[in-house]
Amino acid sequence: MATFGPTIEDIEVVRGDSPVIPLTVKSNGVAVDVTGGVFELAVDTLQKPVDNLTSVFIVTGVIVSGPAGQVSFHPTPLELNIVPKTYYYDVQMLLGGSKRTILKGKFI
Repeated sequence: MATFGPTIEDIEVVRGDSPVIPLTVKSNGVAVDVTGGVFELAVDTLQKPVDNLTSVFIVTGVIVSGPAGQVSFHPTPLELNIVPKTYYYDVQMLLGGSKRTILKGKFI
């Protein structure tokens, strides 16, 4: 049976930093070709938001290497200038007509 749920991993950012957040999309340990895909990282005040109304910021991913499944997110210092606390994030992938949440967790 295939598993389609998102991977759970927390992201911790030090206030004032502007890190690049890398992601490699894999299925059963093998990189997925993400060429032509669209990726979005949304940071939210709610753990299970129903829409984007409570989003703190949303960043579109940049495909670094489609065949290797590599994507990166580049939040700006302005986007990261938020009150230090625990937020929640998810990464959605639109690829081949399918939209899936592939990664989620706490954004600290």
